[in-house]
Amino acid sequence: MRILKTFTILCCFLGTLCAQEGYEVQSIEFEGNTAFSASSLAYYMETYSVGALSKLMLGKDVYLFSQEMLDSDVDRLIRFYQREGFLHVQIVAAITSQNHREKKLSLQITVTENMPVEIESVTYNLIADPENYNEANALIDNIWPEMSAMMGQRFRDEDVRSAQEALVKKFQQQGFPYIQITPQITVNEPQNTAEITWDIESGPRCVFSDIFIAGNEHISENLIRKQTAFRSGDLFDIRKIDATQKRIFDLGIFTIVSVSARLDAATNSEVAVEIQVKEAPRLSAKFGVGYGREDRFRAFTETRRLGFLGGARRATLALKHSGLEPYNADLNFIQPAFLHPRLSLRINPFALRQKEPGFLLNRTGSSIAKQYALFDYTTTTISYSFEQVDLDTSSVTSGTASSTDLTALYNKASITFGILRDNSQPLFFPLSGFYTSLVYKYSGVGFRSRYRYQRLQGEVRWYQKISGKWVFASRIKGGVVTSRDTDGFIPVEERFYAGGSNSVRGWSRARLGPQDGSGIPVGGNSLLEIGGELRYPLYGLLSGVVFGDAGNVWEKSWRFETTELRYALGIGIRFETPIGPLRLDAAQPVWDPNKTVQVHVSVGQAF
Repeated sequence: MRILKTFTILCCFLGTLCAQEGYEVQSIEFEGNTAFSASSLAYYMETYSVGALSKLMLGKDVYLFSQEMLDSDVDRLIRFYQREGFLHVQIVAAITSQNHREKKLSLQITVTENMPVEIESVTYNLIADPENYNEANALIDNIWPEMSAMMGQRFRDEDVRSAQEALVKKFQQQGFPYIQITPQITVNEPQNTAEITWDIESGPRCVFSDIFIAGNEHISENLIRKQTAFRSGDLFDIRKIDATQKRIFDLGIFTIVSVSARLDAATNSEVAVEIQVKEAPRLSAKFGVGYGREDRFRAFTETRRLGFLGGARRATLALKHSGLEPYNADLNFIQPAFLHPRLSLRINPFALRQKEPGFLLNRTGSSIAKQYALFDYTTTTISYSFEQVDLDTSSVTSGTASSTDLTALYNKASITFGILRDNSQPLFFPLSGFYTSLVYKYSGVGFRSRYRYQRLQGEVRWYQKISGKWVFASRIKGGVVTSRDTDGFIPVEERFYAGGSNSVRGWSRARLGPQDGSGIPVGGNSLLEIGGELRYPLYGLLSGVVFGDAGNVWEKSWRFETTELRYALGIGIRFETPIGPLRLDAAQPVWDPNKTVQVHVSVGQAF
């Protein structure tokens, strides 16, 4: 058996010697790998093969063989295995076949993993001043079960590094900013085991002292100090430094915020904190133009004034035009840190004209909202809004309403509660994380509101990175609106509509759901939408998607008939820009032979 294995390796080696530089790599096969899949190992290689489908559909270039690059790939694979605890791994790369006429070749990577190193014991040595020894030792006792759980596991560099970072963070959260933790690793070759000893030097237990602020020109130091998550004399906690940085940045008036502890060689028991900021321009403006299949030509301009009426207040005026909103003027006055560092106040007068497939109206009004940062990535909002609606009744069908239901001019006053959590990242092109929102609106509160109703809408989006830049994105969205009036009427602009570039893409905007005899959308009181996309890179800034959407709108409240869901499948192309992807989608309704392909051109992801 050993002679046969040696002969195989020798043949592979001779095959490598006969390699032809510049030949196309037709295929790469892995043999002997049991701990890791072939795709996982291929990730660490610069050498790759391109299938016929990728050449034809995606236009990918073939890879030309290089012996030097292949040798580097083998070295990378060996280092990867060793980081994963396979210290005695052997890897041989060889050419298994060559086509000299077509200048093509195939490769085989043979892996002999051998037994991995196992962690036999985990211990620690604590060095601490007598006055801090008990606190440091108690802290270790608290977290040691997590550390000792490594015994019996395969040794991995990443696990040791993660454990070291976790230990340091735990100590820094409990008043030990000078903590030094070093792992001492002993490998027992005959037994193929490893012993880990943590050398822990705690340093003094410290408290916060002075705060030094630099870089502010128009913003007072007092305002910045109010955003700190600690006071002088508080026990040092690295989390409070991170929270301070976030609070100051969330004021929205700085482009750079750096908060750091001043740790000196003297290792004093008092730690000063330095805050460096860079203020954003006091006056800024931006504008843009574009085109979308639904909103046609669109243009916008936005002007922002920082320090409006002094302090950290800011005002933003946004003006927009599109086929869906012939005019939209939106003025925002924002007071951050209103009564509390995590609470902001927003006053928002607005005026807009809405031109939807089912109605045409003008809206003017204002809202006042309080927004509170409940946790990282999570905010809650409560707002009160009043608006006057001027409805063009000639644009609205009588389909679900009697003539007495429709009032050309009416008032709406509402209280809205909302909660939003968004840890998806990065912005515009999320690779991982969740987006979750829930909004409840209670209308008919003062100012002679014409209609009384309540509206609930929720949405969940999930982003999961599959491999490289391949991402699976999914979404579920639902909503219900119910009337509190005896006639059960809901204003047309508060009903639900489905179909369009950000909805079920097999239908044009608002065309999925209840319609009148003339085919005009009348909206409904219940909504359900489900979608999934597979996003993958194509070339440079260009990427592609394949997607499936499902959904519908029902006339009655709290009615969700899954048997009545409508479905669509499609493909799309994205072009990355600094403001989000330019998007082209084509979708075909399925199980509906009377519907044709819908094409959507827009900016931003569908979800």
